[in-house]
Amino acid sequence: MPATSQIQVGISKTCVEAGIKSFTLELDSEKNRGQSTFPPGEFAYVRCFPALLKPELRVSMGTARLEAEGIPLSIEDEVTFARSKGTSLRYPYHSNFEWEWVGREGPPPKVTGEGTILLSEEFSGILKIKYQTMYDRIEVHCTEEASVLLEAIKEDRYGHITLKWKPETREVYLTVRDACTRTIIPSVYVWVDGKYVGTTDLQGRIYLGKLKVGTHSLKMSKHGYQDSDSDTIANDSFTVS
Repeated sequence: MPATSQIQVGISKTCVEAGIKSFTLELDSEKNRGQSTFPPGEFAYVRCFPALLKPELRVSMGTARLEAEGIPLSIEDEVTFARSKGTSLRYPYHSNFEWEWVGREGPPPKVTGEGTILLSEEFSGILKIKYQTMYDRIEVHCTEEASVLLEAIKEDRYGHITLKWKPETREVYLTVRDACTRTIIPSVYVWVDGKYVGTTDLQGRIYLGKLKVGTHSLKMSKHGYQDSDSDTIANDSFTVS
């Protein structure tokens, strides 16, 4: 009785906190290939703003090191002034500041190195901006399933982010068929990794749950058939990928 599976995949988000006179830490989505959680043993990469300050790195588990420094990054954004003379950039300013008011023309903005845009008078409007920032890249490694706190510390600056390592899982469905006739078989008892899961329905299907990526043992039993662990068919295991 060979096994087939159907797989669905989900992802989750990770949040970052940051503030004035702080380090902003965020996942490097490009280097992490879009991952927000990581299988144990895999590296996670974090962007640290501002760059070139060489903060002390601390992790609650695993290891962390400064992997690269002063990586340039171009930013395009919109900022809002609401009866105000100043607002903050999302990232520290480094160079090449360009701006354009949307609609009504406002006063010329000036930008500080810390990332504040200043106007000569109060104004309400939306400002399109382009500028260059830089970041350092931190490499974090953990070999266990865990949530890991990464901290960046230097004198009056502080930043942190929580990273998650957990085995990849997939939702798996099993369909059982007769090895000779290929007809579906209902009411088959199913065990996965030595644990009883249940019986197949009238369509010969059973939901096995969320299983870790990798190879799992499988046993099937039904009156009138040989148990799968005693027949000659290669159906004693399956791989989730």
